[in-house]
Amino acid sequence: MSVARAGGWFGQERERAACRGRLGGTVVKKFVLAALGLIGAAAGPYLISRAPAAYQTVRQWVAAPGGEQALPVEIATAPPLLPDEPQASGGGLWAVEGPPARLDEILRFDITPEAIVSRWPRVSTGLADLQLMGYRVPLVTGSGQADLAGSLTYYFDQHRQLRRIMFKGTTGDLAALRGVLSRFGMVHRPTNDPALMVFEARSPEGKTSGLARIRTAPVIQAADPLRRYEVHLVVDRPTG
Repeated sequence: MSVARAGGWFGQERERAACRGRLGGTVVKKFVLAALGLIGAAAGPYLISRAPAAYQTVRQWVAAPGGEQALPVEIATAPPLLPDEPQASGGGLWAVEGPPARLDEILRFDITPEAIVSRWPRVSTGLADLQLMGYRVPLVTGSGQADLAGSLTYYFDQHRQLRRIMFKGTTGDLAALRGVLSRFGMVHRPTNDPALMVFEARSPEGKTSGLARIRTAPVIQAADPLRRYEVHLVVDRPTG
């Protein structure tokens, strides 16, 4: 697959938006959402809650209610996702092994499939649209409010070159995420939904090359600081 085909995904989504616009209200995707009982990097696994409240948050998010439907189609339409993660066992807790990940180490385009498999002990794979092979891993960057918890997916072409990075999850503070948006050249786009923030990057050819949707959680709880914002981030490989 050529770079032009991979970079043209957002344009193809415009043409298919009319028949895909309602899929968000019927497909519920389950993601790792919040960190519980986080401990030091050398002290064992991180436990991430998959409680019923987390599922309800995702249902409300994926349904894309209200003003999100009024956005431009390349913003309102979500990219393809891999099959759902298997449900966790043992009382609804998910174990994320190893130390927390640094954003500057994991959000880059020189990563290989081999590096993903060697870094994460559990990797889900599957074939997505546009002949891109996806590698999905559970992600926790730390226990602070500005850290991220959720699902990170890397998409590779047939030459095993990374073409797209997608994160879907939550955070409690946007400070670290704003740094990521700035690094990928994303700028704020106005919406008619006060609970939704949209950031977009465009290529020199004027095509959407990066997109972030950040929504304030419907319920904010002081005891759950990592789930104040719901985040959906997609970045395509630079064409220049």
